[in-house]
Amino acid sequence: MRSLAVLALTTLACAAAASAASRDTSASASRASDRSDVAKATRFVRGRRFSTHQGGSGSTIDRNYDFCPRRRFRYESTFLNAALDELQQDVRAGRWKVKRARLSPRGFGFARVRLISDAGDRGAVTVSAFPRGYFVDGLVAEVTRSPVC
Repeated sequence: MRSLAVLALTTLACAAAASAASRDTSASASRASDRSDVAKATRFVRGRRFSTHQGGSGSTIDRNYDFCPRRRFRYESTFLNAALDELQQDVRAGRWKVKRARLSPRGFGFARVRLISDAGDRGAVTVSAFPRGYFVDGLVAEVTRSPVC
């Protein structure tokens, strides 16, 4: 009877150890997959311009995000209010880095890109690629080769 109890405890201990090892293996596989997704997303974003356009009653805003190969970015925002005959532009430059990415085997998914301007301002944008198109922070985006890099 005692040997049966020892055998049961040994079996439970081995099963628990195997389960823990399995979790460790899947966790490190997940981390490796995350690193791989970040690397793929970085390659995709690098050297590209993502342009968005929003229009409304008498006003429009255009935004361009240029992600240069040497991890530099250029952001340009143009706001036009036709009713007030007003034009505002904002241009910033700085460093970028893909911090998180989740991609499917077909290459669809998202990347969270951290931006740090030369003035020290911090921000982030989410770039998404889906079968129906590209998006930046939920807005439809046109993706082209960056003319400023």
